[in-house]
Amino acid sequence: MILSKEKHLFFAQNKNFRSFKVVQNALSIHALNLVPLNVTLKELGYSLIGATSLDEPYKFNRFKVLYVYGNYMSPLMVYLNINISYSIPSIADIFSSAIWLEREMYDMMGIYFTDNNKFPDLRRILTDYNFKGHPLRKDFSVIGYGEHWFSHLGKGIINKSSFFV
Repeated sequence: MILSKEKHLFFAQNKNFRSFKVVQNALSIHALNLVPLNVTLKELGYSLIGATSLDEPYKFNRFKVLYVYGNYMSPLMVYLNINISYSIPSIADIFSSAIWLEREMYDMMGIYFTDNNKFPDLRRILTDYNFKGHPLRKDFSVIGYGEHWFSHLGKGIINKSSFFV
């Protein structure tokens, strides 16, 4: 089990959480429970280690966001799964390192992070600012939106459509 019995009972007795369940050694919660659960994990001494997302286009809630928390005082890890459609609350106010993880998930998957206090910083971090689409989505075009390459003769970038005209 990922949590000790006392902490598991603490989560079960806390009235702030609407619903959660332990699935395959991971906590699966509703997106509305994300902020209160993160506050509780921080109070218990856990730190945000990493976050990633998966695209499952055949499901109603298309994206699965995965958070990993660790505690330096014990070897117990907390794995958090959240199924969402397109937006999720931001935890950057609780864990300051989360802004980079959220920006990466926005850039690669197109997941929007909402924040009640301020507008979240959702600039692109891994792709160009003029890049179209989100490359890790399952419906992203494999052939791209246009082919470009560098020409030594023309000393510049050549577009495929302008090359063959």
